[in-house]
Amino acid sequence: MLDNYVLKCVLIGIMVLLVFGVFNLPYGFYDLLRNSIFWGSIYIVYKIKDIQENHIVVFIALFVISGIVFNPVLKFELSKSIWVLVDIVFALIYGVFYLYCIKNDYI
Repeated sequence: MLDNYVLKCVLIGIMVLLVFGVFNLPYGFYDLLRNSIFWGSIYIVYKIKDIQENHIVVFIALFVISGIVFNPVLKFELSKSIWVLVDIVFALIYGVFYLYCIKNDYI
């Protein structure tokens, strides 16, 4: 049992930022989004790496992919419509993991 309030806040914060990423906001917000998701995904992988369940490996792989896609140094150049789709998909992934953690009493 992780019982970690910070992990819960990171998951909720990333989901909120990804939802706001769908809208047309100033470029500075998207820098914040990239940095937050990159560092948040590293933190999440660090916190859940010791859980001994098969499903966690899938979530770890998805969080590593999100860290790569939202890397603030090596940026992917995608159109706005593709970024909207990416934001929605990753918001759903983080949301599913949040519900999975609540169901299994990890947070």
